[in-house]
Amino acid sequence: MQYRHVFSNARGILPLCLVAAGIISANLISLHVHPFRSFYNELAIVVGLLFAFLAYLFSHREKVFLPGILLLPVSILLMLCLHAIVLLYSGQSVFIAAMYLALACIAIIFGANYCSDDVSRERFCFAFASAHLFAALISVAIEVIQILEFDLRPFAMYLTIQGQTGVRPYANLAQPNQLALLLCFGIASLWWLNQRKCLNNLISFFVAMALVFGLVLTQSRIAWIILPLFLLFASSGLFGQQRKSFWLLLALFTLYILLTWYLPEISSMLGYSSGSVVERVSGRSERTVLSEQAIEMIRMHPWLGIGWAKFGAYQVQIGADFSPSIYAEHSHNLVLNLAAELGLPFAIVFFGGILVWLVKVCCTKQMRLNTEISLALLFFIAVGVHSLVEFPLWYTFVLLPIALLLGMVHQHRWQARWQISRTYLVFISIGGLIATAAFTYDYQRTVEGFQAFRQTSDFAKVDSKKVKKPSFTLLPDFFDYFELLLISPSAGMSKEDIEFVEQGSRRFGFVHILNKLAEVYVLNGRQQDAVRTMMTLHRLHPFYYAEYHSYWQKLAEKDQRFALILREMPISD
Repeated sequence: MQYRHVFSNARGILPLCLVAAGIISANLISLHVHPFRSFYNELAIVVGLLFAFLAYLFSHREKVFLPGILLLPVSILLMLCLHAIVLLYSGQSVFIAAMYLALACIAIIFGANYCSDDVSRERFCFAFASAHLFAALISVAIEVIQILEFDLRPFAMYLTIQGQTGVRPYANLAQPNQLALLLCFGIASLWWLNQRKCLNNLISFFVAMALVFGLVLTQSRIAWIILPLFLLFASSGLFGQQRKSFWLLLALFTLYILLTWYLPEISSMLGYSSGSVVERVSGRSERTVLSEQAIEMIRMHPWLGIGWAKFGAYQVQIGADFSPSIYAEHSHNLVLNLAAELGLPFAIVFFGGILVWLVKVCCTKQMRLNTEISLALLFFIAVGVHSLVEFPLWYTFVLLPIALLLGMVHQHRWQARWQISRTYLVFISIGGLIATAAFTYDYQRTVEGFQAFRQTSDFAKVDSKKVKKPSFTLLPDFFDYFELLLISPSAGMSKEDIEFVEQGSRRFGFVHILNKLAEVYVLNGRQQDAVRTMMTLHRLHPFYYAEYHSYWQKLAEKDQRFALILREMPISD
């Protein structure tokens, strides 16, 4: 690789530096607070992207092209508008989704226009891959810091491992599976940098060993699928890769298998307890039940779906009819989730379009021999696999990098013809920054509200100023949640108050909210509704049910109405 290509254009470097800074910061920020624990990580890449796009627009004097792949996020936006009209619903979830999709559109436009030629595309991939590799390596170091119980806060999240079993370090992403995805991104990035001769084979091998070790520590099962697919892809020779790399990749994969198998012994040497392969394979998986629930929602509402972000609400309604699982606001499978929430016809067309697009991307020799396209496809493989068991694209630090790659690949395969004045995009980007600032301010108000409740067990002492819904807010649901927490179940509640608790339980199907709803039903003469609600609590929160069963035993000793319900409740394990 000619490094002068990477650093030859100062005007083109600034946008890349901002994107790289956003990627690195998004993966390494250690601050996680309720209600959106990944908020500051996501904020970092949003700000980085918007400033990068502005820097590009101010240095680019021509009109900006609009690639056809924009139809991907735009189609979901149109479905949200249709749902708002037909199903007459709205809310903060729809607003947040629209904002994320708009950001994805900006990322696609940026990726397509910046990577309009070979040199720019190479420059972009160098910065993109380097940022992900750097974040991945630092994350591995943080994993080691966590399992050794070094306290380096606020630079690294602290993980308590003493007396814990099945410990899974998560670096600063606070979620082992998200960390595993980042490390897979790092492996893909390392492979590309090695292919472009930015890193020699010896350095690449030792870096790969570090990434593999970090991946093993996460104990994430997504790597069991992603790494073999990486191996097949990178060693196939179909995309211009050197076939001699097969043995190196095979050696690394073998190392991964051995480390995974002997992880309990390795973790014991390091002073903590981890799960074994057998435990991970045979362990209880709630995702199967979540899929069954999603299929039932598709059956109930096949055409237009249940509505965006309504999975959790419908799960509360039907959860009592399924085996114990977990409460979730997503089915943990992208295909099933979109089919359930937006309708089966839309899902078929949407994912069918993606498959056709991918086939056409890979069908020409020109595309197969392009290493930048290969890098993008490795990222797509990782995200695609992860999206079948979780929802990584619901996080901007995954969504926006993927959107950047979509724009780059599409522009290389099909030269965009639609144009838009850069002035419009400048105003849109500035508007995006203003909206981000407003959203951040509103989010901080909700954080203060949650902290107010955590500071006391007596909610009557909570500062009402911190939890009262403002006259205008972008996050109304959380302030409704605060109001819900302040409600005490009592006899003779009004119809409106009962309906408010019911609606709140569908929006926030947490264990304490479902329990409160059941108490409301008991005290207001709706015994059968109370029984079903406690059955729902048992099925969606099985790990907490024993605690609440004991709580109801105490209530039953004082009030015969609760005793009647207790007799019909499932027996605590």
